[in-house]
Amino acid sequence: MPCVSTPHPNNEPLLTVKQLASRLGCSLDWIYQRTRPGAPDPLPFIPLGRRIMFLWSEIEVDLEYRRACRGTLGATNGIARVKGKEKRLTRKRFQTGSVRLRTDSAAPWWEGFYREDVRREDGGVVRKLRAVYLGREEDIPTKRLAMRKLAEKLAPINDPTYRPGSEITLAQFMPKYEELRLATKKRTTQLGYKVVIAKHITPAFGKRALSDISEEDVQRFLNRKALDVAWNTLRNIKWAFSAIFTAAIKFGYAKHNPVRAADLPPEPVSKQRELPTTEQLQQLMDALDEETQIMVWLDCITALRPSELLALRRSAIDFKKKCLWVREAVNHGDLHTPKYHRQSRPIRLADADLARLQEFMAKRPDDPADAWLFPSEAGNTPKEYVNVLHRKIQPKAKKLGLPHVTWRLLRHWHSTVLQDSGLPVRVAQERLGHSRPDTTLRHYSHVSISKADEAAQIVSGMFGNRPS
Repeated sequence: MPCVSTPHPNNEPLLTVKQLASRLGCSLDWIYQRTRPGAPDPLPFIPLGRRIMFLWSEIEVDLEYRRACRGTLGATNGIARVKGKEKRLTRKRFQTGSVRLRTDSAAPWWEGFYREDVRREDGGVVRKLRAVYLGREEDIPTKRLAMRKLAEKLAPINDPTYRPGSEITLAQFMPKYEELRLATKKRTTQLGYKVVIAKHITPAFGKRALSDISEEDVQRFLNRKALDVAWNTLRNIKWAFSAIFTAAIKFGYAKHNPVRAADLPPEPVSKQRELPTTEQLQQLMDALDEETQIMVWLDCITALRPSELLALRRSAIDFKKKCLWVREAVNHGDLHTPKYHRQSRPIRLADADLARLQEFMAKRPDDPADAWLFPSEAGNTPKEYVNVLHRKIQPKAKKLGLPHVTWRLLRHWHSTVLQDSGLPVRVAQERLGHSRPDTTLRHYSHVSISKADEAAQIVSGMFGNRPS
């Protein structure tokens, strides 16, 4: 509330705004800011109609109070406690800035100037002069109105909670992000983020200061990308971009996240890929070499992620407990924990499958227990699942005229078989290594043609299949 005072009993002369500004050596706007309704740190004044007047004696008391409180400003919210009472304080370095009318264009416009504390990359703080566009002269006809417009822009800087921003660019921040934040992610997440950042984000914003990237800039960027990339890629771009700003805020290089509120276009209706039939998978396996055939067969019956399949060691096959233990995953030669909410998960195997694996492992009897089940030619590293897919599986499937085959589709086939068999979704969820059953149902389980035909017959039979 405005700090309204009453006339002094000793008939002390009242001061106008200009007279008070002259005594204080400040601008008129500084006084108007502190006498407006809702001012956080108001000056005591006397309203006389539409005018405001001041008593110098009360102003002196108020200034003395401010000076006494200034050294007690310890809280980040700008509240000082004096004599047991809280009082909101002004910033020690309050500024009003300056304006000038630019007439070097067809439409004259007002330009404002102010200084801002900026934190350098090394952590030091420098004070820089800033210029800002305030508006055209036809919209802001007087200098006083231009100063008021500038005061609105300076309000965050003059706020007691203000802290220096950073001028670090996105490209300069990226090594810090990779060292401090991205390094804590799993290898697969790191690779995905690095690809998205290097291909999409850095080319567009690498030279821009983090503090200069606005919500409008981000929305325009995503709208342009929506024309060139798939929806899932666009979503990944937003996730990675938002993660950068989240880290920048955490470590003091940014104040807000302009990506979080950005909108994505509606997710388009995607065509579900055709699953290979059991006969087609058998035809494919018959055409592959023995080791690759075992890989495809084992992935079909266990629904392992390819990174988990190729990271299997001989000791992972537990013949006593009749299961396979998923403990590791590998991506581009780097080992990491599986993408699962448990450190390891067992996948039960049938007796016939255990016998087939035992027969396959018996062909290398001298391999130790910690040897890779599918070693590379060097022997000390596992095979690369990408190379196996592109060089062996997909060329053979194309030659046979089979549907496009990927490691993921084999997991889809496994989930669909379990669903058609009537097993609870929880069983499929555990075997596929999903933390939530809705992931299994929404993204992995397909409706097979046989089950779709069965559903059609059931609903058709309700009406007796009578001809019209």
